[in-house]
Amino acid sequence: MKRVEVPNLTLAALVASCFIQIGAQLFALVVVAGTVAEAPPRSFAMFAGEYGYDSSGFWNTVPTITSVLFLVALIANWKSRRRRLLLVALSLFVIGSLIAGLLVEPLFSEMIAIGYSDRVDSALQSRAAKWYALDWMLWGVAASAGVALLLALLTPAHDQEAVLRK
Repeated sequence: MKRVEVPNLTLAALVASCFIQIGAQLFALVVVAGTVAEAPPRSFAMFAGEYGYDSSGFWNTVPTITSVLFLVALIANWKSRRRRLLLVALSLFVIGSLIAGLLVEPLFSEMIAIGYSDRVDSALQSRAAKWYALDWMLWGVAASAGVALLLALLTPAHDQEAVLRK
């Protein structure tokens, strides 16, 4: 395989993984988080019971795959003009991971720990609205990382003149 192909393939795999994650995040926001934030703890019914909604399998797997692909793509593209965009995207990915791990996920866990009740708690509804807004902000950070990756993919790995000379 030519040297130019490896950077392209690794970056394309990273873009695919990143956008799978961004798409799942958008689904979770629009379908799950919107419902959860509407009328807690009554809206927590979707998590209750033996077959309650649980996406932890996805979120425990895909971000790890994306992280590994970031490392591989960064190594493969290190000597290219794409490096800066990859570093920007990686920085946004890490910032998003920190926001998720330090703010969004703990707030969600605290709320869900209350459990289902057939009532609506206005104080909990306010916390859920804050969590929902933070989750949208997190999606914006992830989408920005995705845009940076797309821009990197659109950037030639090497100067065309140098490729033609070989």
